[in-house]
Amino acid sequence: MTCTVPGHLAWLPWLKPLRQGAETLVAAGQVIPERSAMLASGGWPPSPAVWLESQRMVWEKVVAFNAAALQAQLGLYDIGGRWMLAWLQAASGGGAGPLLKQAAQLSPALAATTEHALAPVHQRATGNARRLARRR
Repeated sequence: MTCTVPGHLAWLPWLKPLRQGAETLVAAGQVIPERSAMLASGGWPPSPAVWLESQRMVWEKVVAFNAAALQAQLGLYDIGGRWMLAWLQAASGGGAGPLLKQAAQLSPALAATTEHALAPVHQRATGNARRLARRR
């Protein structure tokens, strides 16, 4: 990824991950009370709908956070690999140019990695908020 954003606009790549994070927090604030009320009103033994929702609640988090961890790991491996290559190029007589180029690309690369890591959790949380809102 090449950084084409001037220095004073270097925060622009972070707008989408910030929006994803905010939307995820808002969705969680809608989903948690809805599910809590559903589970609390279910009685014992829980109805099939309440049981299904409780199972979904657990497994979707496992799946979403595993996918998020994988995306974060892949992105950070890519960034680390590019830094290692830049250091090797600099050490073998390439000067500081490769390191400066990687430094300029670091923030956008971290923003993209954050965006990809947040995507699975964001998708599940906002999807749940929409689905539970339709049930009301």
